[in-house]
Amino acid sequence: MKDNKNFKIELLQIISDIENDNVDAVISFDDASSYAVTFFTIKNIQSIMDRYRDTDECLAGSFFWASSMVVLKDLSSNTISQTVRELVHTDEYLAAFKRIS
Repeated sequence: MKDNKNFKIELLQIISDIENDNVDAVISFDDASSYAVTFFTIKNIQSIMDRYRDTDECLAGSFFWASSMVVLKDLSSNTISQTVRELVHTDEYLAAFKRIS
């Protein structure tokens, strides 16, 4: 567990709508390890699947997947921070995020 370790969250894009968007992030720890993750909202996933229905991608919107995906109720800074803190506390970040360094 990394309970006693600090982490930094770097969002790689600007969030335009905290209820319907996704954002790539890098989570960095004091030991110089870092992890990639993409946070999605449920509404955003539905929007993507609806778009896929029109473009015939992913069996016309029948499915959606993304690596290192974590689904949140919203993309507020508070929700993102609390989620990362919980995933670190439970060590679930090891499965949910992709180690990049």
